Amino acid sequence: MRNRLREICSSPLKHWHEEVQQIGALVSDHVAVTKPDDSSNNNNNGTDHDNDNIADTDKDAASSDAALVRAEYLSLSLQLCLEQPLKTPFVAAVALIVNIRHPDVVAELLEKAAGIVEWSVATGEWREAKLALKLLACMHSCLEGAGLFTVLEELFSRAVDLQTASSDDVRESLRRLCRSRRWLSADSFFL
Repeated sequence: MRNRLREICSSPLKHWHEEVQQIGALVSDHVAVTKPDDSSNNNNNGTDHDNDNIADTDKDAASSDAALVRAEYLSLSLQLCLEQPLKTPFVAAVALIVNIRHPDVVAELLEKAAGIVEWSVATGEWREAKLALKLLACMHSCLEGAGLFTVLEELFSRAVDLQTASSDDVRESLRRLCRSRRWLSADSFFL
């Protein structure tokens, strides 16, 4: 999964939409956290206690593997968007496919991207802020209502108002905007 996502759309011989669908399906299949099934414990009346322990161990291992894949997917998606900005639309397309089966994963990706925007503005890392906003804009359909457009409109209006102000005033104004996070909340996703 890591190699396929990292090499997304790197070959002109591959059809990008097929590659995105395949990677999205691969990620969706492996980020599912399995929940223990209590029905197996009730059927055997304690006769296969060792088999139950093995099954529970297998389920725990599968759950931890899914958690590792999930963390790796989130980390790599954000890293690709920041280090290889031309791949951002394709990473977002994969996320939109993952959103069909696992909207919680995409919600976490959006929260992390919003955190990057907030941190970047607070520290003055404008390139990272722009790239994280680009990812959020590509995933606009996952946001409720006007989504990111409200933030972009407010940023533009503040930029016009503060055009003659010092850069410290602009930075403080943007910090307040990012802290408010009115544009991104846990209940703003389509599930």
